[in-house]
Amino acid sequence: DTVLQDYGLAQKLLRLVNTVAYAQHGQVTTVSRAVLLMGFDRVRSVALGLMLFEKLQAEAKTPALLDALNMSFYSAILGRSIAEQTALADKEETFITALFHNLGRTLVALYLPAEAKAIHSEGAQHQDFAVLKVLGMSYSSIGVSVARALNLPEKLLQSMNRVTGAQSHASMTDEEKLAALATLSNGVAHALATSASPKVKKQAIDRLVKSYGAPFKGHDGKTMDTLIAGAETELHEHSKTF
Repeated sequence: DTVLQDYGLAQKLLRLVNTVAYAQHGQVTTVSRAVLLMGFDRVRSVALGLMLFEKLQAEAKTPALLDALNMSFYSAILGRSIAEQTALADKEETFITALFHNLGRTLVALYLPAEAKAIHSEGAQHQDFAVLKVLGMSYSSIGVSVARALNLPEKLLQSMNRVTGAQSHASMTDEEKLAALATLSNGVAHALATSASPKVKKQAIDRLVKSYGAPFKGHDGKTMDTLIAGAETELHEHSKTF
C-alpha cells in the first residue's frame, strides 16, 4: 500500500523486478508480487537508493558527480555480494551502507565543484591529504554530519565511518563490520576506476582484500574477480531503472 502511494517508486520496482535477475518468474505486473519476489529488505534498499539518486540525478552535470554516483551504486552492489558470500553482515544493510559511504564526496561534487576539481587535481595517491587541505575535514565527516541532519538511522551513521584493513579485527561490532565491508567495496570500486592497467588494478585489489584478512574472502569458493564481474553485470541491469 505504501509503495502504491508513490507512483515513481512503484513503476521503478516493476521495471527492476522485470529485469534479467528475476526473468525465471515470468512477467511481473503487480507491486504485491514484486514485493513478494524481491523481499522487503530489497525494496527498502531500492527506496533508499532512489532517495539519494533522484535528488542528485537532475544535477549530475559534472564528470565528478557522475563518477561519484556510479561508484557509489557499484560499491553498494559489490558490498552486498561480499556480505552474502562472507556472512559478515546483513546483505541489504551492507548495500545501504556502501551506497551512502561516500555521501560526503558526492555532496562535494554537487555543491562544491571547484573544490572537487582541486582535490581531483592532486592525484589518486594523495586524495585523503588533498581533501583535508581543501575542505578542512574528511569526506566521511561531511557525509556523517549531513546524514545526521537528515535523521538517517544511527546504525547507518556509525557504519559510514572508514574501517580499513589495518583497523579490522575479529571482535568488530555490527556497525564496524558494515563499515569495513563498505570501505572495502568502495576501495575496490576506486581501484577499478583508475587509469592503471588491468594487471596493476588486480594487484591493488588483491592487496586490499588481503589486508582485511580471511573472513572477508568468502566461504563458498567465489573469488573477488567473480563478485566484481557479477556486480558490473547487475550495475548495467539496474542502470536502466535508475
